[in-house]
Amino acid sequence: MSTLCGCPDRNVSSACPSLAKTMLTLYAACYTDLTAVTYDTADEYVTGMSGTTLSGFSSGFFVELSVPFETSGFDVEGAVNKNNNTYLFNPKVTFKLASLEHDTIKLFESFVKSKVVVVVKLQGPTYYALGLENGLIAEAANLTSSVTKDDFAGATLTLSSFGESKSARQLSTTAVTAFLGSIATI
Repeated sequence: MSTLCGCPDRNVSSACPSLAKTMLTLYAACYTDLTAVTYDTADEYVTGMSGTTLSGFSSGFFVELSVPFETSGFDVEGAVNKNNNTYLFNPKVTFKLASLEHDTIKLFESFVKSKVVVVVKLQGPTYYALGLENGLIAEAANLTSSVTKDDFAGATLTLSSFGESKSARQLSTTAVTAFLGSIATI
C-alpha cells in the first residue's frame, strides 16, 4: 500500500514526492466529507472522526502530505468580543511544497479552491486537528520559481479558519489509532 498525495477536490492522485528528511506531516480531508466528530466528556480531546471515503481511493477520507519541517507550523489566534465577552479561535497552518512539479502545482491549486480539515502530526508523535467546526480556507498562497537548482522553488500555503469555539484539538490515543486507519491508501 502506498499513500497518495491528493486534495479533497480529488484533482491529484499521484505518489507523494519525497521532499526532505525532517518532516512535519499533514493530513487533509474535505470539510464536507467529515461527517462526525466526537469529543471526550471534558470536551478537550477528539475521540473519533468519521467521513466519506474519497473517490478513487480504496479507503479513508484523509490524504497524507509530508512537508519540510523547518518551513511549516501552525498557530491559533484567540479573539475576544468585548461587547458580549465571547471567545473565538482562529487556527492557521502554513507549509511549503518544495518543488514545482506538475502534481505539486495541481495540489497547490486544489488547496486554494478547497475548504479542508487538517490534522497535524508533531514530534512525539502528537496529533492536532484544525478547522473541525468551520473548515480551513486559503488565506495566502504563493508559487515561487527559481533561477538555480539550490534556490527554493515551490508553493507556500497558509490555511486558516475564523470563529472556531475551541483552539487546536488534540487527538486522544484511541482517536489516533482510528485516525491512522482513515488515511486514503491504494
